[in-house]
Amino acid sequence: MLQVSSSIWVGIHSDKIARIWSIPACLPNRCDTLFLDILPKLLLQVGEMSGTGKFRSKGPKPKGITGDHTPEQCNHKLNGEFIHFKPAKATDGKEKVTAIETMGTRELIVPNRQPIDRPGIFALSEFKRLKQQAHVVTREDRMKMLEEAERQKNKLVMESTQRKEALLKTQKPTKNQPGSKLETVESEAAKKNLYLLKRSQELMIEQDERVKEANGIILATKCRAIRNAQIAEKQSIEQQKKEEEFRLNEMMEQQRQMKIKREEAKREEDERKKQRYVKEVMQQIKENELDRLLEAERIEEESRMLNKALIELQKDEEARLKAKREMQEKMREEFKKANTEAERYRNLKSEEQRIADLRVQEFMRQKAEREEALEKEKVLMKEAKEKEIARLRAMQEKNQDLQAALDEMNAMRSQEEVAMSTILET
Repeated sequence: MLQVSSSIWVGIHSDKIARIWSIPACLPNRCDTLFLDILPKLLLQVGEMSGTGKFRSKGPKPKGITGDHTPEQCNHKLNGEFIHFKPAKATDGKEKVTAIETMGTRELIVPNRQPIDRPGIFALSEFKRLKQQAHVVTREDRMKMLEEAERQKNKLVMESTQRKEALLKTQKPTKNQPGSKLETVESEAAKKNLYLLKRSQELMIEQDERVKEANGIILATKCRAIRNAQIAEKQSIEQQKKEEEFRLNEMMEQQRQMKIKREEAKREEDERKKQRYVKEVMQQIKENELDRLLEAERIEEESRMLNKALIELQKDEEARLKAKREMQEKMREEFKKANTEAERYRNLKSEEQRIADLRVQEFMRQKAEREEALEKEKVLMKEAKEKEIARLRAMQEKNQDLQAALDEMNAMRSQEEVAMSTILET
């Protein structure tokens, strides 16, 4: 049972074993018994490696990896992170910005150079498997494995030889009994010898010259008959080819005649269409010519009416321009007269303003002289404090007098403006 299992396993996984042990892949085919001792080790290594690589989908996933249950069931942390935390989306915990575009808004992830490291828990078997796979097989290890394999092979061959010798010694001689295996083998050997003897006699007969000549005549007759049959078949094929070519030529001639008839009918139809088209074009040309004459007459009539309307419009425009020029001339005279009056009014107002300014200056000069004389008298009569009070009072009085003068001047100006506007209105 062990040999059958090892043979099946070797036939399926010979390449995998060769990669693990650095043994040529053809070695299991030469001697299956080599693996009887090392088979348990190989099965263990391949079983541990079936969780990764090409055997990943054929075996169950290892237990104890992050995400087996939720953080509510196990709230253990490592480096500040839940060891069983599983994000709902790929964007959880990442910085995002909102981009506003013409078609709407999008959320973009901000790139981060820091790697995403999630803590995890691995089973002891998974850790041992990773640790074992991390081991680098050196040349010395390969040589040791080859030597061990060769030693196991020699040992197994020697044990097999010893078992075979023991079986031969213990095997009892069997008699040639009817129906036994030995009797069957001997009968088959006798039949084979009889067949060989008969065949040798036939070969000896064939070496006779008369037999050779008869065989040659028979072969020549067969060849001639075959050649005649081939010639007849060739002639028949040629006749069939000629008949087929004649039939094809007839079909092609019929198709050509039919095509000629179709082309003739098409040409006649095209000629009829062409004549009909020429008639329609001539009719359309006549209609277009008539339309063109009518259009020319209409355009000429419209031109006459338009010229007449333009002449009337030109006369009206000249009359309107004449009236406009007269109105402009009248307005220009009125504007000129108004400008003259305004200039005279401005000159008069300027002269009045100059006279008013002179009056104010004279008034202020006289008032200043009076105040100066009064202040000199007060300076002589009062102390420094009274001088200051008198100066302030004098300034106040001065401002009041100035305001009164300005009010008086404004009143006089208003009266003059009212009188001037009355004159202009009349």
